[in-house]
Amino acid sequence: MLPEGFYDLLEGQVEREQSLEQNLLSLLESFGYRRIAPSLVEYEDSLLAHSMRRAHNEHCFRVVDSATQRMMAIRCDMTMQTARLAATRLRRQPRPLRLSYAGTSLRTRTSAAKPRRQFSQLGCEQFGAESPSAYAEILTLAARSLTRCGVRQPIVEIATPSIVQKLSEAHDLDEEQRTLLAESFAVRNKESLDKLASKELAQACRSLLALRGEVHTTLCALKRLSEQQPLLATLSDLWLAVEQTVAAADLPDTLALTIDPVETRGFFYHDSFAFTLLCEGARGALGRGGSYRSPEPACGCSFYLDTLAEAVASPIPRHRIYATNNAKRETVRRHRDEGAVVVQALCEQSRAETLRAAEDNGCAQVLHADDTLQELS
Repeated sequence: MLPEGFYDLLEGQVEREQSLEQNLLSLLESFGYRRIAPSLVEYEDSLLAHSMRRAHNEHCFRVVDSATQRMMAIRCDMTMQTARLAATRLRRQPRPLRLSYAGTSLRTRTSAAKPRRQFSQLGCEQFGAESPSAYAEILTLAARSLTRCGVRQPIVEIATPSIVQKLSEAHDLDEEQRTLLAESFAVRNKESLDKLASKELAQACRSLLALRGEVHTTLCALKRLSEQQPLLATLSDLWLAVEQTVAAADLPDTLALTIDPVETRGFFYHDSFAFTLLCEGARGALGRGGSYRSPEPACGCSFYLDTLAEAVASPIPRHRIYATNNAKRETVRRHRDEGAVVVQALCEQSRAETLRAAEDNGCAQVLHADDTLQELS
């Protein structure tokens, strides 16, 4: 039995994930993202050394290195490893630095957006650029990735996770009040906002909670609200940055682009601009992305291949041929070179045994010793 949140992948699932991985990495490469492959395990003080430590500390499995007795951590997110490589071994590379990655990550607990503790993660990160143009490239990649993979009714929901920090700093909220504001936004609880010391701020925040939907319409409403409510004037630059990012992005017409300005759940280290990748019927998020600092300005996007694979159709299967034990090697080789899957018998079989084995192996044809191909009905 496997622990909760862990799983085995069988043939069809593996094929879907591998097909998606190849497709997405090819797209990232076309945008200039170079692939890296960080280690699965690092010493804890290395893996959690930067500003993302608090965000990931509780999500990492730990093991003790028997050779050194030092604590090691298994990665729970490849983003922070990519940030470490950008800040160390790749620190002299020209900026903006574009990197991509793919691999398995582990987490100690599940969430609504990530219901498995083991998952295949693929993504891209951009370091050294901090502008709507940089964010637009990541947003474009995320949206184009969904359509390229065949996701039906793709949705990108934009968020601004730094909204709590901006409001707290603008109104000198202490830690207790700041936590109250964050929790109220997280669970969308208008009543709990009444506990804020400033009743005017509570009313303004209730207005924010009511605004969520199509990006252009909602941005217009958010900008009007910031003009009408002086207490929210500090948020104007957030809406402007989102507007500029969306305008600069090359988004497919089939994409539904929305914004939920107070959404903060799942954005452990993102700041002014973030987004979640969704689609109708998926049991969790297909991925997340946005801007962050670690230790230089950065932005990126991660896809969860296990969830993504469940949201797309299976790849077109390769043509399969069953070859008899005495089929010519040259003919078998030629069919394989042409892209077919050729499963060859390992011993002599009767006609009935051959047909049964061909069906068991999912083959559409049988290749005989005289090079003839027999169609299976």
